[in-house]
Amino acid sequence: MKKIADYSAWMELWEREYTLTRQLYRNVLRWGSKEAIIDPKNNKTLTFKELDEESNRFAHALLDLGAKPFDVVMGNVMDTYHWFTIFMGSMKARCIFSSVNTRLPEGQLCHLMDDSEPRVFVYDPEVKDTSVKTAELAEKKPKLCIMLGKDDIHDGHMTYEEFIKGKSIASPVTEKSVRWVDPCLILYTSGTTGLPKGFPINQAMIFFDNMMNAALEKLDSSSVNLATNPLFHRGGNTTGVLPCLHAGGTVVTMKHFSEELALDYVEKYKVTHMVSAPTVYERMCILQEQKPRDVSSLQRGCITSMGAPLDKEACLKMMKLLTPNVMNGYGTADGHWVTMLRPYELPEGAGTIGLAVPEDIVKLVKVYPDRRGNPENPDDLCPMDGETEGEIALRTIHCPYQYINRPEDTAKAFPYRGWQLPGDVATWDKDGYITVQGRTDDMIISGGENIHPVIVEEVLKEHRGVLEAFVTGIPSQEWGQAVVAYVTRKDPTITEKDLDEFCKSHPGLARYQRPRYYKFVELKELPFNPAGKKMHYTIKERAAKDFPNLP
Repeated sequence: MKKIADYSAWMELWEREYTLTRQLYRNVLRWGSKEAIIDPKNNKTLTFKELDEESNRFAHALLDLGAKPFDVVMGNVMDTYHWFTIFMGSMKARCIFSSVNTRLPEGQLCHLMDDSEPRVFVYDPEVKDTSVKTAELAEKKPKLCIMLGKDDIHDGHMTYEEFIKGKSIASPVTEKSVRWVDPCLILYTSGTTGLPKGFPINQAMIFFDNMMNAALEKLDSSSVNLATNPLFHRGGNTTGVLPCLHAGGTVVTMKHFSEELALDYVEKYKVTHMVSAPTVYERMCILQEQKPRDVSSLQRGCITSMGAPLDKEACLKMMKLLTPNVMNGYGTADGHWVTMLRPYELPEGAGTIGLAVPEDIVKLVKVYPDRRGNPENPDDLCPMDGETEGEIALRTIHCPYQYINRPEDTAKAFPYRGWQLPGDVATWDKDGYITVQGRTDDMIISGGENIHPVIVEEVLKEHRGVLEAFVTGIPSQEWGQAVVAYVTRKDPTITEKDLDEFCKSHPGLARYQRPRYYKFVELKELPFNPAGKKMHYTIKERAAKDFPNLP
């Protein structure tokens, strides 16, 4: 057959031009003097041109240090303008930015550092002590540690300003080699063992994230996004702020969230878009009733809820007090969101997670005792009757379909090539609307953070007075779930306060992971199966009765 087309030039452009670094270049050409980042905490504003130039300086500093393609820059960095310059600068040097949870203790951060083997480690002064201990304890130590502050620098470390001082503002030569398949961002989520698992995201995945969300959220160069979610979360970076920058809009950072400050920023900066968990919007609504601000700018954009189901009452309150343009997304940390409830589907659709976004496929497969349901097999699909429970299966271009150094977790989450089964049990109706019923595993989700019982239980059992411990989550109006521990004591004099202080000071446990409620029980009351394995679902049912109606 005669060849009628040669797409090599098109393919070359696609691979080279449709990257995050080239999108910033295009935005500098269009909106060089327009505000890109507003960081009120640091009293810093960066235009697109200034964002590009400071990112170039960071890239040159990495290259002068000897950074090679796909070296890792690990950042224990909070929500400030630095996150963006480090991320973009790392990409320009063709390195990978590993953005980690700033709330983790050194015991868990060491695991992440050894996992990613960073050449450079950058940290915020607010987490200095934890970061210094991490760098000292890790086996795979970084070549250089950089602190974002200027005072009380640890011996052998360098300030961010010193690192980029005198470096060129011109694009580094490595930027010309950036391709859309280059891995550029490592994020972490919780695995089945409770230890974080990393997933590498490439340029194309984020570029598609940005295009999809710009369309879903109707973002453009007049948009202003308030970064209320932590930037180390997929829900904090590629769902809202990066798509906003992609479209030429402005991002306002919040180093620490408070509902009062959020409402103040909405009024002051004329914020049009937000992406947050339902509890964040609920807190904002309560304060808006008590102390109203001018939030009319939100009506030009939308607020997107994520991380937990959105109930009808909360949705109505958001529509009344903030904006009628409410959306609700469902997805995974590594797969982005794959379904979306649009404003025209709410509040009637509240409680469901809606339909798949146009580019993705979501199915419901049967749950078998000896294998995972296959979404490609019609016999494995659940009936669309709104009653039969099955496991969610999703296919999306936004997912890397792998975890770093975690083959068992990879095999569990992606049992069929190109499909993720995240462990959520749900029903779907005749129109395809999905309602999540729970999880196939025992993960606790509190305030948008994933907490695995095993890691908390192991810490509790390190206490000299504890014989055994079960940890589970119970419904909480504010946090979604609160952590509760059932404990069998060796020493009957041990109190809840003793255990709480022990957890607070333990290097292997983050503050948000510690139990908020305790119940002391006899060992025979704890549910084990005949093989000696813990039956968490049983203790979860009991906890719901023992601790009802939590705030």
